[in-house]
Amino acid sequence: MPLSAMVGLPHKPCSASVHFRPKAKFISPRTSRVELLAWVWSLVRLRRTVGCRVRLGKYEADRIERDVSGSLCLVEVRSRQTCEMALASVGRVKQRRLAAMGRRLAKVTREPVTIVVEGIGGGKIVRQVLGVVQPDWAAHN
Repeated sequence: MPLSAMVGLPHKPCSASVHFRPKAKFISPRTSRVELLAWVWSLVRLRRTVGCRVRLGKYEADRIERDVSGSLCLVEVRSRQTCEMALASVGRVKQRRLAAMGRRLAKVTREPVTIVVEGIGGGKIVRQVLGVVQPDWAAHN
């Protein structure tokens, strides 16, 4: 199923058709538990999950979801001893990859994408917005 259909847009064929694929063949039980906890926390806050463990080309993220306001969010989940350590664990390289994936997602969906990191640690979950990627409107005219 094309990504545009999954995020609620009418399907229009484009040169960059994107499909969801699993991130990896083996996932540790701890990683699965952490991502499940973050996903349930997100559902409780009325966010609608579009895709879990998503790959767009060579980029990967833990989840794509729609916020209560309807905006599209690209979510990376990190777990450490404290929430602050979890949020700090997203280095510059991963931030650049998330930004590139956000640009590609914005191009395909033709809507802004918010890039978010959820940090889990010390019995808390903290959500931090890294930025918002706007679609390249000039390319769609």
